[in-house]
Formats: sequence, structure tokens, C-alpha cells
Amino acid sequence: MSDVTVQLTDSDGDPLAGATVSYYDAGWQTFGTTDATGAATKSLTEKTYTFHIEYEGTYLEKAQDTGADPLVAFQTVNVRAQLKDSQGNPLEDGVVSYYGAGGWKTFGNATGGEVGKELLPGNYTFHMDYEGTRMDKAQDTGADPVVVFQTVNARVQLKNSQNNPLSGGVVSYYATGWRTFGTTVNGEASKQLLPGSYTFAMNYDGTTTQKAGDLAASPIVLFQVQTSGVVAPKQSGQYDPIPVPPSDRPRVLVNNQTLPALKAKLANPAFNAVWTTINAKAQIQKSGNFPPRSSTANTNIDASTVDVMKANAIRYLIYDDAAAGQKAVQIAVNMANTVQFNPDRSNSTTVFNVAREIGDLIFIESIVYDWCNSLMDETQKAAIRLGLDTWVRNGLEYNYPLDNNQKVIIAGHANGEVHHQFKLAMAIALYDTNPEYYEDIADFLLNKTMPGFNVMLDAEMPFEGPAYGDNRLKYIMLGNELWKAIGVHPLTEKAGLALDREVYTRRPDGYIMTEGDDFNTIYKTPWTRTVHGNITSMIAGSVYNNPRAQYEFLKQGVKENELYYLLFYDPNAASQSVYDTPLSRYFPAPYGSIVARTGWDEGQDSKAVVAVMNIGERTQTNHQHADAGAFSMYYKGYLAVDSGIYSGLNPVNGAAMEYGSVHDLEYHKQSIAHNVVQIEDPAALEQGTYSPSNQLYLDRIPKSVEEWNTDPPLPKRHGPFPRHRGRRDVSGLLLHQRGAERGLRQVEDRQVHAKHGLPELQGRRASGRDGRVRQYRHAERERGEKMAASLGLRACGRRQSLHQRSDGARL
Repeated sequence: MSDVTVQLTDSDGDPLAGATVSYYDAGWQTFGTTDATGAATKSLTEKTYTFHIEYEGTYLEKAQDTGADPLVAFQTVNVRAQLKDSQGNPLEDGVVSYYGAGGWKTFGNATGGEVGKELLPGNYTFHMDYEGTRMDKAQDTGADPVVVFQTVNARVQLKNSQNNPLSGGVVSYYATGWRTFGTTVNGEASKQLLPGSYTFAMNYDGTTTQKAGDLAASPIVLFQVQTSGVVAPKQSGQYDPIPVPPSDRPRVLVNNQTLPALKAKLANPAFNAVWTTINAKAQIQKSGNFPPRSSTANTNIDASTVDVMKANAIRYLIYDDAAAGQKAVQIAVNMANTVQFNPDRSNSTTVFNVAREIGDLIFIESIVYDWCNSLMDETQKAAIRLGLDTWVRNGLEYNYPLDNNQKVIIAGHANGEVHHQFKLAMAIALYDTNPEYYEDIADFLLNKTMPGFNVMLDAEMPFEGPAYGDNRLKYIMLGNELWKAIGVHPLTEKAGLALDREVYTRRPDGYIMTEGDDFNTIYKTPWTRTVHGNITSMIAGSVYNNPRAQYEFLKQGVKENELYYLLFYDPNAASQSVYDTPLSRYFPAPYGSIVARTGWDEGQDSKAVVAVMNIGERTQTNHQHADAGAFSMYYKGYLAVDSGIYSGLNPVNGAAMEYGSVHDLEYHKQSIAHNVVQIEDPAALEQGTYSPSNQLYLDRIPKSVEEWNTDPPLPKRHGPFPRHRGRRDVSGLLLHQRGAERGLRQVEDRQVHAKHGLPELQGRRASGRDGRVRQYRHAERERGEKMAASLGLRACGRRQSLHQRSDGARL
């Protein structure tokens, strides 16, 4: 026998007392306890033993031949538990424990973000307590003695139903009891917490709501509240009294509550390239003193000077750059004094073109007047107000004051940027000195036309097609941002979903499926992915949180408007690839349409098929065509084509096909230019405005949502397609096909006339005058009649489509 010594030292080689030692020899035997020298000694027969040492609840085993070496050495490691915040900075007051022999044991309190303890190397579970939140972590201290716990920057957000941030929400969270989190400022409160699942409570405006959040999955916990007051009304006259702009500035597109968050957002590198452009423009020397207008020009406005003014106004808003702000003000004053425009109002085209240039200037000058107002003296303010007054009274398509006969809803130029942007921005900017501009349009916009859009957008798509439908969406979306900045929320959130229509109808060759008034000239370059809906996709994705629209905007890689990009783009908004999107989408009432695809691939090798099938329950009029019941299909080219357009070029001879021409009115806008099954009924009492249409051609725009929701009197209609009583005779079928051999759009009119009269339709049954149902020779004609009979078709005009059953149900 010989003396065997078991020794325990720390990571620096210093002795450790109090460790309990045992050894295995036909069972576990007591060896001893280490003394102040870190050693325990016992006489043993020389052979191989397994030694077991326990220290501070940790243990380690080691096999050794005592005959070869009687000193059995064990050494601890300096285990360090660290607590860091989400940026890697140390945090105080973390309490650490670990699970060892006998249960949980105290490790220590983190001071300066760290606490250390000598432990035997091995696998242990460590536990961190911080601000009532807890986290466990298993780690092999022999492999890595540093155990790092890191918090997340928990962000509790409070927004209204329009996604505007709300301040003043008091936040608490439950962690062994309710604890204070903070109060929202600009819609957010933040606190460093350990990742885990917690219950958060939000008290806002006297109401408390709770929500569970898993900080490990997402550090953002969003509370969304319904804004007090009227939001997205669907009936006329809901705003009573009319809300008015606040007295403080800024109030055009931004306000004091949203500005801090905007400034913080713009520090993101996603905006660097745009800032470079804006800073370069701000340095350009422009005075705003314009030379006289030439006789052939619409105005004497220089667009590049407007850009310089805008860039300097932005710099003042975001960076408080007073010199830039003064430059913007001086340009605005000089332009107000020197702008000239063609006063001829006898030519509607001239009026429209002048109005676009003047309207854009009204919009930007109103922004400068609001954002830079504190830099102006009274003389400068008066000069800008006088210029704006002159332009709004004389330079727009719809001048101030607005005639009651011009107050139509959902369609027409009255529902373009002239009111939703140009006049509204000016009215808000000048409200404190000139409330008459706001009073002229606020009731029209809030209580008449916006409710119409809210009902229409239940369909989650624009009715007027990709060209004019997208423009209309842009106008009302931007107008809604003006309203939101003064605390009003008149537009439905479904406006953001309307961009899905363009996502689903994007053809594999990069263009959008034709619907409504379109321009055939944009399709002349094959395999070119059109940049379409750039601004609307950005707003829908970043403001309305539509991830498919955000994906489309990013894919386009274009920033059409620097101001809107800075104001509305959110680089953190979710983006969803089309490859993660279902292949079909139903767009519900009040339109009714389904788009189905076989894939999302683009390019010449794409095998994707796109099919569009429309019910067309209601019509927006204006740029929407008489195409209820139409379908179109694309596979490596159009198989079933919508050949209605706004204007364009004849693909054969290059001649202009103008809007309003006989061909346009009697073909492009009519059912004959679309794929609908058509039935001729000479006996029908109600005729379309133009004979080629199987549906009433509707050109009267409604003046209220209630009028739009009601079947109007004949002969002109704008709402539901008409319900007809009694029986009608089917006397013909019009079929459309594509002239594939020439790549042109052709129409084949196949009229079928029965010798002895065609069968009458009675509900779901068809009976001929001679008691027989006549059989057509061609299969397509046969199918058309069977469809009519099975649906109980009733004709609704001279040539009527299969859009209503005899029992009055919509198809």
C-alpha cells in the first residue's frame, strides 16, 4: 500500500478546500475532504481506481493507476456568467444560479455585467433572472467557461387602425407579478428583457388590453386600437361635425407626433442613396424667378427648380437645416410671383395639361408653406398665399369654389389628384388664415366620395384596370396620408389589398393583363417587365402592411418619387415572395372576380398560365368597360384577349386610335371587345347607349354611395346591372377569338337565326314555340345555349351577357 493524494486547485492553481472525494473499489468508498492545501490523502493498494470529486454542487470523475502516479489532480475552471443587452453592452443586476448536485445553487449577482465562480468542468444548466424575466441555458463549461445571456430590445407598439403611432399608452408586463414597462412615445416603448413568453398590458384612453408575446420569436408586441371617431365610413354624412386641421405645424403629411419616428427611420441605410440625390439637388442654385411663358407652353414652370425647392424643404424638416429652409422659402415666394400659365379654357386638353403642372406646384408650395412656416416673415407668407389663391381659382381643371354638379364620387377627374392631393394639401396648409379652401372640399371628400371608395374597395381591387385603377388608388392613398396627419382616417385598410390585383394579373412576359382603359402602346416591346404601380405598391406594402405589394416594390428596384419614398417606405416591413403566395385569388363583392395561375415564373421559358374570370357585379363607370362576365387567358401569349383600350396605335398601320372616336366608343368600351357570351334580343325594352354593347353602356357617375347602391332609372346606369322582368328570346351568340396567325385582335361575329323562332327561357327550362329545342350545328353555339338554359338567363339589352338568372340572382 502507499499514500494516494487527491488535490483540487482552481483555474489559477491555488488550492481549494471543502471538496468531497470518493473512489470506486467494489463499490463507492469514502476518500476524504480536501483541506486548506487543497489535498486529501489516504493509503490504498496500488492499482487503478475511479476517483469522484464534488465541489460547489459540481462533480468530476477520473480513472488513474495509483501505482504509476499517486497524485490525482483535479482543477476547476473560472466559469463566468455574463449579461448583455441587445447591442452587446453589459447590464447590471442580473441574478445567476445553476443546477448542480442537490438542486439549484446560487452563482452570484452580475456586477458590471459579469459574475464568476470556480466550478468543476462539466455540463450544467445556468439560470439568469433580470427585471423579473428568466432564461435558462445549458453549457459545457469545460469546452467554454463563459456563459452569455443576452436580452432583446422588447418594443411594445401602439397604433390605431390606420397604422399611425399613438403616444401615451402605458405598458406593463407580467413576470412574477405586474411590472412597469414604460409609456409609448410616437407609438413605441422599449425595454431590455430576456427572451421568453410574457403577457403585456396596454392602458390607453382608459381601456386596458392584454396580449401575450414571445420575445424569442419577435421582439415587437403590437397593440392596435380603433381610433376614436369615424374611421373609413361606408355611408354618406358620417363626419358631423367636419373635423378640422390642428393649429400646430407641421400638419401636411407629417405632424409633431409622427416626425420623431420619421427622423429615426431615415437614419436607416436603405435611404442613403435617396439622401445623396436630395442633398445634391439641394445644392443646385435656382432662384424660382421664371421668364415669361412662351406662346406654345402650358406654363413657364421649370420642374427642376421645383425639385430644388422640395429638396431644401425636406432638409429643413428632417435636419433642421435653416439655410436649406430659407432657400426653399425664397424659391417658393419667387415662383408665386412669376408663374404664368395658359389661360385658355376653351380647349379641354389645354385645361387638363395646365392643371397638372399647376396642381403639382400647388402641392409642393403648400408643403413648403407648412414645413418652413416658422422661417417666413408675413410678407413671404402673404406672397405664397396669393400665388396659391390665384392658381386654385384659375389654373385647375376644377377651380375653387367647387360647383355642386362636379361633386361626383369614385370616378372622374374630380376624384383624381386635384382634390385628393392638390386642393387638400393647400386647404390644410392654409387653414388657420384661409379656412374657406378647406370648407369647400372637406365635406365632399369625407362625407361623399370616400364612403364610395370604401364600399368599392371591399372588392380588394381597382375596377378600372391597371392603368387608371392604379392611378385612382394612388390619389386616394396619398390623400389619406394627408388626412391621417391631421388625425382623420377616412380610407379603408383594404386599399392596401387592392395591389394584389396587379400581383396576380402580372403576365409571364412582364406586363399586366389588360382590363379597362389601357394603352396598347406600352406592350410593343416584348419581354419587358413594366414598372407598374410603383408608388401604390410601396404605400400598400409599407403603410398598409401588404407583404406581396412590398415584394413587388422591391423587385421593381425603382423609386419614382423621392419625397414619397422618404415619407412612406418602411425598410422593416414584411415582404412575401410570389412563390409563397397561393396560385389563385378571389376578389369579392361588389365586383366579383377570380384570377388563377399555374405558376409565378417570368420570362420566355415560363410555362405559367394566367386566367381571369370576372362577374362584374357593379360598375365604377368612367374607365371601366362594359365587360361583366368577361374572361381572358394568357399562355405564352394571349389565348383569350381583352381588346378594349383607352387609346393607342393601330398595330397594322400605326394610325392613332384616339379616345372618344367612333371606333373607341362603339368597340373599345363595349362588350364586343371582351370575351363574353352574348345573346341578341331585339325585343329587349332597354338598349345600350351604343349598339355594339350587350350591356348598358353607363356614363353617369353617381353623387353618393347610396345612389351607387341603388338601381338607378333608365336609360343610363352606374350601379348594379339591371334586373329585368318577364321572358326574353335568345336570338344569337357572339363569340370572340384571337387572330393568332397575325398576332392581332380579331372579333368573329357568328349570328345564329332560327327559321321558326328561338326557344324562350322560363326559369331554368327552355321550350320552343313548336315544342322543340333547336340544336345548333356548331358545338360552341350548342354550349352557349345550354349555359343560358341552365342558368335561367334573362337578357338585359340588345345583346346581353350571361350575368343574371331569371330568379334575379347575380352570377
